[in-house]
Amino acid sequence: MAGDQALVSFSRKIRKFYRVLLIPFVVRERLGRWQFFLIWVVLWLVFRPFVLLFLLLYVLAYWLSKLLVKVQVFGWRSLFRKI
Repeated sequence: MAGDQALVSFSRKIRKFYRVLLIPFVVRERLGRWQFFLIWVVLWLVFRPFVLLFLLLYVLAYWLSKLLVKVQVFGWRSLFRKI
């Protein structure tokens, strides 16, 4: 009996999570094309700095990890030596 209640509770939580994931599709169906496009443009303008920031952080993480591996493998002196 307790297992059935737990299963029902779990399925309700999954259903709520699924409905949250479907919100963009429901909104898209209710809005006209021009409204959806306008919202998309506004969100793009608002979040564009975040995209640029994440790209910068990605490149920085790439080069720092490359530097860290080089220092771990070859040591600090390898950074100042010309090849």
